[in-house]
Amino acid sequence: MNGQTRSNIKPGMTVLIVLKQDQRTGKLTKGTWKLLTLNFQRGIMSDPRPIRYVVFHAPGPTWKYGIDFREQECVREHIQHYLKLQEQGKLEMGGPFLVEDVGGMMVATKDVPQEELDAFAAADPAVQAGLLPYEIRPWLTAMEHKQINGKEEQ
Repeated sequence: MNGQTRSNIKPGMTVLIVLKQDQRTGKLTKGTWKLLTLNFQRGIMSDPRPIRYVVFHAPGPTWKYGIDFREQECVREHIQHYLKLQEQGKLEMGGPFLVEDVGGMMVATKDVPQEELDAFAAADPAVQAGLLPYEIRPWLTAMEHKQINGKEEQ
């Protein structure tokens, strides 16, 4: 396996990387690849980039095409399920796409790890009923308001 192609690198693999401060010398640092975090032998270095995890929902096998999403079976339970996450302060925003029959998305707050969000999404009654299968994707929020303006949001 070619370790120089990023797509070939999987979680748990031992990797050698050049840290930013070592770019001039090319000194390699050994560590274990862990999704978007490198767990180095000399300590933990988290990815400093602003990353959130997003749940994408799409119509599943029990979705009735041509029927408004609000009338789909299990949608009320789906909404109640995600309201719990919002009440815990762990859901930044979410909702359906305005294009009919394509699903929607839920954006978790920065402090929610992928594993927690995955377990929560899997427990969604609409997912379990086959109405809304889900996929979780990491999202680099490079253009957050507070970062662009250099000050905290009000």
